[in-house]
Amino acid sequence: EPSIVNQAAVIIAMDQHVHADAGNALLKQFPATKNKLHIFSELTQGGTDIADPIGNDDTETHRALIHNICSTIENNLETILSWT
Repeated sequence: EPSIVNQAAVIIAMDQHVHADAGNALLKQFPATKNKLHIFSELTQGGTDIADPIGNDDTETHRALIHNICSTIENNLETILSWT
């Protein structure tokens, strides 16, 4: 929703596809918010995207993914705050 995007201080897409490559990518939908849009891989070692687990019903895969996201955010909170 455009109002949420406008109100957000920072928007972090989980991968390049959502950020810029998809037909409905965030950069395409909201080009005026380019400076607040980031990709999760900017926070990871080696610049790796977060794999979309859609279709994977394995609970451990989802737990590992959630742990990875949470620990990456926790370890990079200062960087995220500097984006605001």
